[in-house]
Amino acid sequence: MPQLHECAPQHAPVGAIIEIQLPGTPSVWTVSSVSPLLTPIGKPSRLHSPGRIEGTSDVYRFQFRVVSAGTGRIEMREKPAFLARPSGSFSYSIVVP
Repeated sequence: MPQLHECAPQHAPVGAIIEIQLPGTPSVWTVSSVSPLLTPIGKPSRLHSPGRIEGTSDVYRFQFRVVSAGTGRIEMREKPAFLARPSGSFSYSIVVP
């Protein structure tokens, strides 16, 4: 099983909007899994931002609404793995009181 790069847990109340921004292109980011206490909002978007992070030209934006209390997780997949080497994955923990 590939190792996930785990970010520090974030705390958010029910109803909050969580946005994840990840630098990409040449790699492409997708949501590989999301806990039921989070609901994706719309479609992911990509903003052209050359030079923001060396070797990338875009920023991928993902938004989620917190719909219930508990502890949730969002797992993102990068293909090809550029920033998240060697696994190609980042994991975000969300704690909702």
